Amino acid sequence: MNFDTALDILSAQSGRLRGEMGFVWSEQTAQAVHALRFRTRAGAARRGPLPELAAVVGGASSGKSTVFNNLLGGRRASLVTIKSHATRGLILAAHRDQQPQLDTWLLHERLLLPTLVVQPAPGDTDLQGDPLTVTVLYHDEPALRDTVLVDTPDFTSSAAEREGDIALSMLPWFDRLLVVVDHERWFDRQVMDDLGGAAERFGQKRMVIFNRTQQGALGSSDRERLQEQARQLAADRVCVLEYHSGRGFRRFGPEFTREMLTFLDEPRGDRSGSLRREAATRAAAVLVENERRLAALDRLRRVLRHSVTNMSLTSWWECVTALMSPAERDRLDSFSRLLGLSQARDWLDRQRRRIEGTLSRVPWLRLPAASSAPERELPAEPFSREQSGLDFFEAQCERQRRQLNDDAAASEFWDQVRRATGRLPQPLGSDFTESFRGRAREAVGALGRALEAWDAKVAHECQGLSAPVVGSLSMTLVGIAAVLVAVPGPVAALTPVVAAGAIKAGLVKIGAAGVFGALGGRPIARLVEIVREKLLASPEFNDVRMAAERFRQLLEEHGQAAARELEMSAGRLTLAPGEPLLEALRIVRDQENEGHD
Repeated sequence: MNFDTALDILSAQSGRLRGEMGFVWSEQTAQAVHALRFRTRAGAARRGPLPELAAVVGGASSGKSTVFNNLLGGRRASLVTIKSHATRGLILAAHRDQQPQLDTWLLHERLLLPTLVVQPAPGDTDLQGDPLTVTVLYHDEPALRDTVLVDTPDFTSSAAEREGDIALSMLPWFDRLLVVVDHERWFDRQVMDDLGGAAERFGQKRMVIFNRTQQGALGSSDRERLQEQARQLAADRVCVLEYHSGRGFRRFGPEFTREMLTFLDEPRGDRSGSLRREAATRAAAVLVENERRLAALDRLRRVLRHSVTNMSLTSWWECVTALMSPAERDRLDSFSRLLGLSQARDWLDRQRRRIEGTLSRVPWLRLPAASSAPERELPAEPFSREQSGLDFFEAQCERQRRQLNDDAAASEFWDQVRRATGRLPQPLGSDFTESFRGRAREAVGALGRALEAWDAKVAHECQGLSAPVVGSLSMTLVGIAAVLVAVPGPVAALTPVVAAGAIKAGLVKIGAAGVFGALGGRPIARLVEIVREKLLASPEFNDVRMAAERFRQLLEEHGQAAARELEMSAGRLTLAPGEPLLEALRIVRDQENEGHD
């Protein structure tokens, strides 16, 4: 990539740097890049020097439009009224000889003032311009054949905030400034600070025009004060106009107009170096900030992934338990106690607290607020495995989003961005989960059907056993098997075969405790054989495991997707290695460091 291509990329994507990414890349810097690109491209294609752009700038009602009109031969091109803030957008006046070339730069190649809408002057007088536009008029004044004169909005009145931003941001385009200061604003610090600092950076020649001075000759003290302000503005020339009573348009004496034209006709300097330095300085600052953001983004990425890992369900049987009825959970808890599975009891207790705590934060699942009216006992709603599973899914997703949003908001990355730009992270809401809900319904439905098939398998294989035995075995057995196989800890290494042996011992213990009640005359050993050979080794049991694992994986996928979305949201505020815009910034920075002019 060469320097010209780098300027093209920066010119096209300056708005992204400032707006979308929030880097300290002001509109004034963006215009400096546009102006440098214009000089590079147009200067290479044109025979002879480029026309100079001279702007009339100043505060509200300082007399800018009056100066502009006098330089155009006294025509009332720009509107002058007794009210302030008459000029609302840039008004560009050029000699007719320049029209073909300016039409090419303004309308076709879009090299000159590319961020503004170009509109021809609707008439020859009383132009006001419009914000975000440049109004173009042509004249026949020979003294301005090689100068493009621009009238600008003021930037010191509270009513001119938007237009004033435009005036200040467009300063890099102008080779010379006619700074108009009236007697009410001789010592306006905003004029001096904004104009003086910018003009120094952009290498602009300045003429200060003091307008509406007091009647009669100026005393030595007043002249010294004017000279001091001129020095504050680093003015190359100073012009003090005659006193004029009242407001509105007036013609200057020929000597004053001649003095201004002489300033505009002075030998020009090359401002390309100043514009290049401005672009290089700002590019270097963006690159440094981008490196800080990339390092913080990498740390944020690790934090989010760690959170997803910690929040992920450790086993498929957690999903099975989510679809159990409260009675089935209670039976599983009782059997876990009899079998001495303290891990299962602890997990059930944690699971119960987590589900209840998370569901209480899901808006559409919250219970209604307490009322002072007498409570009526409502009929219990029938239990639905599908709804229980979907509620569990929503609760887990809400927990993931909440934790990841908190991690992002508290991260070093967003702390840096917040301090630099005031921006806050956009948290993930329930709408993020929308794309997963259809798959969740399918996964829950599949698991529910697998559990129903398991119920049927238990009932079939246990024909002849008492109803309490069958009812106790169904969900309880699959839960106990899952605990032995999947719960972390010493039993995690157990295979299904070994687990079956452990269950056999447990069932003997349970039978001895009389939990099953009457076994219909069948010995407990026969029941153990049914459990080991017909149930735990059955396709139905495997289907339950597989369906539950798919449900678990979907929840894990949701957490990973949420983390990626937050990473991407933060990543959009960085420039990744290899990105053309990043390379363009480096080239612009290095051009200045290498001393190219």
